[in-house]
Amino acid sequence: MAEAQAILSNGPLPRPDGWVASVNEAQTVVEEEALRRCVRRGQPFGDGGWVEGAARVLGLESTLRPLGRPRKNRAQGIGS
Repeated sequence: MAEAQAILSNGPLPRPDGWVASVNEAQTVVEEEALRRCVRRGQPFGDGGWVEGAARVLGLESTLRPLGRPRKNRAQGIGS
């Protein structure tokens, strides 16, 4: 373990108190499903506002849209 720690950087910011315990906690079923969806779609994972901002900065807006073609709007006479 000490060997692995020697090659890892501490990062640009100090870690918050309880960080190790936090990252080692098991995910809930809901969190696991969200992580899987993000991996499948190539989406950023996080809170709503952060996800939208990260997607915009990284050019990943299309990963946030629903899959498939948009529905035709029959009220406007399109597709009749």
